[in-house]
Amino acid sequence: MSAPLPSALRARFQRYIEEGLSGRAAAARLKLSPATGARWRHQIQTTGRADPAVQGRPKGSGKLAPHVGFFVTAPLVPQFTRLDCWLLVATSSSSTAAAHPAC
Repeated sequence: MSAPLPSALRARFQRYIEEGLSGRAAAARLKLSPATGARWRHQIQTTGRADPAVQGRPKGSGKLAPHVGFFVTAPLVPQFTRLDCWLLVATSSSSTAAAHPAC
């Protein structure tokens, strides 16, 4: 999704609407599409401002949302890398060194 248009542009658009221009005429002056002008004009009439819409997914909704408590409180299990396994084998004091079970 692209970034919202700047707040300064929205403020200029709102001034044009308050001066009495239509949404289409204000959009034409600012080189915006007529659809954007109509949408911003409607938003100004209903809320008094032309703020950008919230972007992204809503927080707390998804298939893992019921299990968040488990993930937050679950203990961390150490993960062994190949280098860790090699170091365990290389530094072992016994002559018959065996790999760590996690490796």
